[in-house]
Amino acid sequence: MRKIRSTKYNIIRLVLLRFAGQKVTTRDIAEFLGITRRQAQTIINELVKLKAAEKETWGIYRIEFMDKKCWEVVLNILRYIGNYIEEELKRIRTFD
Repeated sequence: MRKIRSTKYNIIRLVLLRFAGQKVTTRDIAEFLGITRRQAQTIINELVKLKAAEKETWGIYRIEFMDKKCWEVVLNILRYIGNYIEEELKRIRTFD
């Protein structure tokens, strides 16, 4: 049972990361994940239940929240980009 719950929340986090701060519909989520709109509605319902999304109008929701693990992913990506830039700067010669 733990595996199912973990997978469910990983999918939810993927949606949160992809659509953070944006308005979404079931079609948007379905196309992104390659699932049916009915399955996407189940995900939206879970997001609303978790208070991670809020209904704006009929069929349109706004992603409002990311949990700690989402922010950890963002932080790790930023670290990776920072390290990559540092390595590139070492290889690039300057005009001095």
